Amino acid sequence: MKKNHIPLSPRFDHLSPREKEILVLIVEEKTNVEISKELFISKRTVDGHRRHILNKLKVKTTVGLIKVIYEDLINVNNNKLS
Repeated sequence: MKKNHIPLSPRFDHLSPREKEILVLIVEEKTNVEISKELFISKRTVDGHRRHILNKLKVKTTVGLIKVIYEDLINVNNNKLS
């Protein structure tokens, strides 16, 4: 798997490219400040993207976000085995 890539189902297609980029960095346990520095954007912009990601995926917390990703990865892998 290449860096900055998570094999996700179409469920995540409605995220913007920037939101997907931030999603990968969240999974890598980066803080909003670290993400802002890496992407050369403000922390407030990262806060907004994170909020949009949570809203679009209908979760309330980062833990909920990771749970959705984990469940999706299991489903993607199970479908490959079928």
